[in-house]
Amino acid sequence: SALSARNGAAFMTITNNGKEADRLVKASADVSATVELHTHLMEDGVMRMRKIEGIDVEPGAAIVLKPGGFHVMLINLKVPLKEGSRFPLTLTFQKGGDMVVEATVAGAGAMGPMGGMGGMKH
Repeated sequence: SALSARNGAAFMTITNNGKEADRLVKASADVSATVELHTHLMEDGVMRMRKIEGIDVEPGAAIVLKPGGFHVMLINLKVPLKEGSRFPLTLTFQKGGDMVVEATVAGAGAMGPMGGMGGMKH
């Protein structure tokens, strides 16, 4: 359940409105001991999470952090995240520096491989 989870993940859309490419190199939040940038890779037919050093964002482009793709991993949560609650998340960019965004906690069901995709129209 969401209450007993020790880890969480943050999803968002990052848009680069600048004229230069930038790179998300770090994320931090007071709610967990460790915050890492992760992606999902298919290895031997199995989807695995991998820690990555950064996420490139081209000028005028948007990168979507979503289940099954890039995401911010919150490891060893200090407090259980309550669904609907909010917490500040600091994103650190190579050129743009720190940017604080407000993350809203979604239910544990949104974490599944296909979670959160049901209502989307393509």
